[in-house]
Amino acid sequence: MDLLAKIKADLAASLKQGAQRKTETLRMVLAAIHNAEVASRASQGDAPLRDTEVCAVLQKEAKKRREAARAFREGGREELARKEEEELSYILPYLPQPVSDAELAAKIQEVIGRGVREFGAVMKEVMAAFRGRVDGKKASEMVKKHLSS
Repeated sequence: MDLLAKIKADLAASLKQGAQRKTETLRMVLAAIHNAEVASRASQGDAPLRDTEVCAVLQKEAKKRREAARAFREGGREELARKEEEELSYILPYLPQPVSDAELAAKIQEVIGRGVREFGAVMKEVMAAFRGRVDGKKASEMVKKHLSS
């Protein structure tokens, strides 16, 4: 079952269970996916989004929730921060498992060990190897650290 079909099936199940927050969150996610499909029609025609593209939309939605929760916490709005974190908990199961720091460091060492010493080239290989499973900012910091040592 592809990712979009799984989200739709889970939405139907949450409607039957009466899980209001989960239903709202999945509807927002489906709306974001629909918006991405509409935006991509200009370049790709009527082809539906691939799982990688759906995953990218999910990552954006998860990032929004993380940033909103952090901002609410900084503003002293704990209740709203918990709401955002709850929504995030409904999005995370659809995302691929993130890469551990050890895996990321090992891949960076492997690439550097092959003689690649330019930041851009190392980042390109690392990001391609862990497509969608690693945060670019985190990877960038680790690559800089490994190249400087």
